[in-house]
Amino acid sequence: MDIHETTNELLETIVEAWACSPDPSAIEVMQLLLDKGADFHKENCEGLTPLMVAAIGASCQQNWPVFEFILTQEEQPFSRPDKIMALELMGAFYINTGDSGNGLFCWRMAMGFRFDVSPALSKPTTVLSEVAGKAFDASEVENLEQLEEMAVFDPDSLIVQALLIIYRILGIDSYQTWECLTKYALDCWALNDGRRFLNISMLVLECSQMEQGLWITTVDTIRRLAMSFHSLRREESDAEDRQLVSFPNVMAVLRCAANELHRYANSYNDYDDGESCNILLDCVIQLTIALISLTMTDEESFELKRCLYQLVRLDERSSRNGYNLLLLACSSSSYYFSSLELEMIDSLNIHVGQLPSAEVIRVLLEVGADPDSKDTIGNTGLHVLARAGETFTSPTVLALFEAGAHLDQTNVMRETMADILHKDSPRQANTIFLTPLEFPSLKCLSARAFHKHNMCSTFFDLIPSSLYDFILQH
Repeated sequence: MDIHETTNELLETIVEAWACSPDPSAIEVMQLLLDKGADFHKENCEGLTPLMVAAIGASCQQNWPVFEFILTQEEQPFSRPDKIMALELMGAFYINTGDSGNGLFCWRMAMGFRFDVSPALSKPTTVLSEVAGKAFDASEVENLEQLEEMAVFDPDSLIVQALLIIYRILGIDSYQTWECLTKYALDCWALNDGRRFLNISMLVLECSQMEQGLWITTVDTIRRLAMSFHSLRREESDAEDRQLVSFPNVMAVLRCAANELHRYANSYNDYDDGESCNILLDCVIQLTIALISLTMTDEESFELKRCLYQLVRLDERSSRNGYNLLLLACSSSSYYFSSLELEMIDSLNIHVGQLPSAEVIRVLLEVGADPDSKDTIGNTGLHVLARAGETFTSPTVLALFEAGAHLDQTNVMRETMADILHKDSPRQANTIFLTPLEFPSLKCLSARAFHKHNMCSTFFDLIPSSLYDFILQH
């Protein structure tokens, strides 16, 4: 048996599994693995050695004895920089879980290894992206005096130090990095620190964009940001400074949502039954509402429309009901913003964009959305608006009429918009169809008459096949 290839259900090797195990016999098992030739310097798929795995697990698994055993074993000694990095990482995870005592103890040990042993080792310089620099707005402490001063006078900054260390050691594409940053972002939201929440969340979004297909963490982050924009916008409605909900911030999230939808369309995997796609489509609508509420320059407006144009051409649809972006804009609400529990739901300041939205409908039509696009049971935007309580004089309905939507188009139940609006008043519904001005063209009247009186195949042989679908919809 290859002890480096055999994995459990979590795809951990035997060495990894026991490195983070709280089992009292873990040390004996680790010694046995060493005797059998296990490589304690071999990195896993995330680039972590067993020592690093033990360091990460120490704060939650309480496996300090295992970590100490791996750190001090002499069969395969670790280098001084490896030991420093492991202690720094373990201290960071202790701090992140609220155990500042053990966290500071690990960091003091790390600084002792770094500075008290000759020659002293300087801390590596972390190259932060623009988003990361804005999110952290700090640098790592350089010596023990700075650490002790921070621990006494500015304990909140210890969390930022922990995140900086995790970001430096594990990297931007690590799940643990994403998880720790997300936890801190939600803590900032709970403390009503909107600015820090937004900056950290934008970094979370940067971290969660992986190359291996659609990652559900990206979708959750996009949805959380889309919701926060509406809440922060309302809080800033009476303030002059609206830099938090700015076009660059919101557009960056919309662009990310669009990228994920394009990637999802090309991934050919349905591991989540389309749930991620459904959430992203709702996010696009909510982010578009937020952007339209801002004052945009001509260049910004063009950038928004270009992004929406690409999404309209993609025509990705919800697996729930076959809705595309236009039909979602005609809906009464965004399902994944109103019906699912989110981590931020405990806050009382949660708001989302109002639907249906005439502004979003118009911009989608402007970039090429089909005004007569249908869902899985043949409902058009007019049917969806009718069920949302909109009438013939509503701005949303008029926007579709102006784009050439067919008033008399039917769904699979042979219902028109008028039928839905006036189910209890059939006589009133009929008067609508007796008014010629309500019809976009004579072609619709002809199709309706043909469909009503000539359903046999003989008559269909008399018309071009290209008109079949059009006639059947009337």
